[in-house]
Amino acid sequence: MGSNLTEAPLRLRDLEGRRVNLSLTNGSQLESVEVVSAGRGGLSSLWLELDGTDLFIKKAEILNIYEVRVDQAA
Repeated sequence: MGSNLTEAPLRLRDLEGRRVNLSLTNGSQLESVEVVSAGRGGLSSLWLELDGTDLFIKKAEILNIYEVRVDQAA
């Protein structure tokens, strides 16, 4: 199920340690990335991991975020 960040900001912490797909404002998509940290306090970015590489994406650049189902991740 997708989530718009303005509708459910607390859901991001629930996704830590899970794999997600992201749609970004520039039209690109990231598939099956792990949410390492949704940030704390006033941090404005997500810490993600993709194939061993750390990515830091500003929350404002994320249009939608979807948790990857277990059967999709395999």
